[in-house]
Amino acid sequence: MISIHHFVRKPIVIMCLLGLFVLATLTTESLAGPKGHSSPPLKHIPFGSQKITYGHDNYYFHGGHFYRPEKGWYRPVHPPAGIFINALPIAAVTLIVAGLTYYCYDSIYYRRVSGGYLVVDLPENTDTQVVGSSLSGLLAVGTRVSVNVNVLNVRSGPGKSYPVTAHVNYGNRLVIKGNAPDWLYVRLPDGRHGWVMMRFVSLAGTGAKG
Repeated sequence: MISIHHFVRKPIVIMCLLGLFVLATLTTESLAGPKGHSSPPLKHIPFGSQKITYGHDNYYFHGGHFYRPEKGWYRPVHPPAGIFINALPIAAVTLIVAGLTYYCYDSIYYRRVSGGYLVVDLPENTDTQVVGSSLSGLLAVGTRVSVNVNVLNVRSGPGKSYPVTAHVNYGNRLVIKGNAPDWLYVRLPDGRHGWVMMRFVSLAGTGAKG
């Protein structure tokens, strides 16, 4: 004889399983942040980000990327022309368009202005010449760069296998004395020299002081 509890427990079990599935789905989506963006949003803005107020919107700039607050997250966005940044991403490409020099990083174009760089629209239907990375154009010996991470290792050679000889901190100005692929040989604020990874520094603005 089949007890009535057999028919009662079955729907309860099914409902519990459905509830767990829905909960798992909601949890996964909440951890992933807002949907509909090709790049993942951030829950916390990186330390050292430049806050920019443009019009009625706030933006944050870090590592060559722009973010805008949205429902408790920071969503990657393409910035409007006219936004000013203090330092150019070091891996930016130098372009000559209609005789003028532009810089491009992550499909964002810049012109150099007093004290930094301005986001601009690239002119259409004009000849473009790719000069190379910023290293070839702007990072000559004597150029100042700025540390853009909390603490950066300084090594005795251009590679992670070389021992760490010093540390520099966010905002420290370094003077380029040479380079190797992905690495810069720099003079530190205390006068010592060493190698740092290129991706952890940015070009200082024209108004920067070292």
